[in-house]
Amino acid sequence: MFDEIVKTLILGSSNIEELPKSVFNELRALGYDINSEKDNTEQLLEALAVYAALLKTSSTLPILNEKDCLQKHPEEMLESGPDVLIALFEKVKSKEERLLLAEFFNLLLLKNWRIPEATLPDLMDLGIKQKDIRLSICKVIGERGKWLAEFNPDWNYVKENQLPGEKDFLTASRAQRLLYFAKLRAENLDEARKLLKEIWKNEDPKSKLEFLKCLEKNLSSKDLDVLELAVKDSSKDLSYEAIGHLMKIPDSFIVLSFQNYLLEIVQFESTAGQLKILLDGKMLEEKLKKTGLNNRLDKNNDIREAKPLATILSIVPIKYWTEIRKIEFKSILEAAFNHEFRNAWFWGFAKSLQVFPDNEMMTELHRFLFKKPEKLNAIYLNPAIFVEGPYNELFNKISLAYIRQEKNLKHPMTNILLCKIMPWNRELSTEFMNILMQESEQSTTFEKYWTDLLYFASYNVDTELAANYKLQWMERNHSVWDSHLKIYFDVIDIRKELIELEKY
Repeated sequence: MFDEIVKTLILGSSNIEELPKSVFNELRALGYDINSEKDNTEQLLEALAVYAALLKTSSTLPILNEKDCLQKHPEEMLESGPDVLIALFEKVKSKEERLLLAEFFNLLLLKNWRIPEATLPDLMDLGIKQKDIRLSICKVIGERGKWLAEFNPDWNYVKENQLPGEKDFLTASRAQRLLYFAKLRAENLDEARKLLKEIWKNEDPKSKLEFLKCLEKNLSSKDLDVLELAVKDSSKDLSYEAIGHLMKIPDSFIVLSFQNYLLEIVQFESTAGQLKILLDGKMLEEKLKKTGLNNRLDKNNDIREAKPLATILSIVPIKYWTEIRKIEFKSILEAAFNHEFRNAWFWGFAKSLQVFPDNEMMTELHRFLFKKPEKLNAIYLNPAIFVEGPYNELFNKISLAYIRQEKNLKHPMTNILLCKIMPWNRELSTEFMNILMQESEQSTTFEKYWTDLLYFASYNVDTELAANYKLQWMERNHSVWDSHLKIYFDVIDIRKELIELEKY
């Protein structure tokens, strides 16, 4: 078809009556009809346009040599994981659990292993629909996986997730440039900051936004220059992202300005141990609006329903109270508890301690709350009050304390505490497993609230400890819990295999 069109083009459409019928037939077979009512020149141009589109979207795939598929690539640098990974991958895949897949990838990355060649097609197929795991897949497929991607257009995502060299950075695709920048940010912060400043002015808003998202890790005051530029950008999304980062840097202009607001509007009377707010709720809201940040804060910080006081408190580190205002944290907790806006105070403190971690202060906060749960039930419903991130040890202590106090797992506090991905120590795992086994043996029905608990427990519980309880379950009489416990123990067994492979 191409030869006929080119021949016609060389001869000139005026020299022939019409395009050869073979061209019409081939185009018609592909589902496209040339308008025969047009003159010869228009028909020729239309045929050329169709052919150009076909040429762009079609390619001849190289011949796949099955022998090569199963062999180590001659340029391979990564060591292959042990053969047991093949069977383990099948188990992980069968569960269709993203958290389990994440643990599988984490193992490979930790050991610097590539996936065995026999597993490559199945693993690469997972990335066709699951975009969020594509980068992880590309890190473990090795050179053979990159080679194999040439044989299937559905695996083209592998090319987009290949790291460009330093010289190719400016000409690489957006996805590849972001990949390069994220890696540089992880390995050489100063160089990453320097690069971002150099390219910032020439980037489009979408690229700027993606680069800003890479700043989440290792964020510090050294990133202020770029963030303050982004805040002034005409793109709202870019401005929102920058605001979110600036709220996590203690010496940013946003945090410092809110510290000044608190100095103006909150008075602490040390002799009486009382907190006084010098503005009413409406005036506080107006003050927040005047900053011009209220809409941006809402989008970035899940505080759409928070009162203005809670919003301001959440942006300021607890050290502001103890080091600048010179107030003992215990004293301010007592005063906040006795204040009419106690929920706003405690919500704001907890949110602040998530953004600006301080283990001592968070411990003090929870010690206080543990003694007065009946007065602070509204706070329990908001995840901001619970320990996350760097507070894993504290989380285990608090969860254990609540379980032992309530003697069951139905209490809203214990239920919310345990329904999140946070590794449980042996003591908390034992307490949970004892209650679980007792409940499952004595209950004649399976209550819905256990569904979430079992899901999170399967990823949090101590896997070594759980093995003994599995034997106990298998040896007893059948119950309505069996199908649920089977899923629960299956996940734990797979996780146990993954953990054991870390020692390989």
